Amino acid sequence: MPNHGGGGRKRKPKHLHLVQGTFREDRHGDAEAKPSADLPSPPAWLNERSAEIFHELLGVLQPMGIASSDFRHMLAMAASSLWEVEHFTAIIEDLGTTYTTVSLSGSISYKFRPEVAGRQRAMRISESFLARFGLSPADVSKVNAAPAEADNPYAALA
Repeated sequence: MPNHGGGGRKRKPKHLHLVQGTFREDRHGDAEAKPSADLPSPPAWLNERSAEIFHELLGVLQPMGIASSDFRHMLAMAASSLWEVEHFTAIIEDLGTTYTTVSLSGSISYKFRPEVAGRQRAMRISESFLARFGLSPADVSKVNAAPAEADNPYAALA
C-alpha cells in the first residue's frame, strides 16, 4: 500500500507563484486556507515568563502575516518549550554541566547533570516549533502565508 503521509516536496504558496510568474489557474486556482486575522492571547496555563515569550513570538510573526488566533496553542507550546530552555540554562549556569559522584571504593566519576539533557530536549522541541513558523533561515521561505497587504493609495484610480 502506498504511503500518502505527506512525503515529497511541500506545496509552494500561491502568492509565490504569482510573484514568480508561474501561476496557472488550472493548477493553482484552488482556494488556500487563510488564517484568522485575530491576534491570539496566551492561554491561562502558561506561566508569566512563557506568556512574555508568547508575546515576543507574536511580535515577530505579525509582520509575516501568521500571528493568528488559529495558531494559539502552537504558539503557547513554542513559548513553553523556549521557557524550558531558559529555565534549564539558568540551572546549568548556577550549578555547572556536571556533578561528581564517589563510589563505595572511593573512585570519583563525573556525570552530566539531568538538566543538560532536559535543555537539549527543549532545544530540539523549540527548534521544531520555530521552524514550523518559518523562524529559521532554511524555513522562512516555506511559510504558507502572504504578508499583510499594505494600503494602496492608488487603488481608487483602478
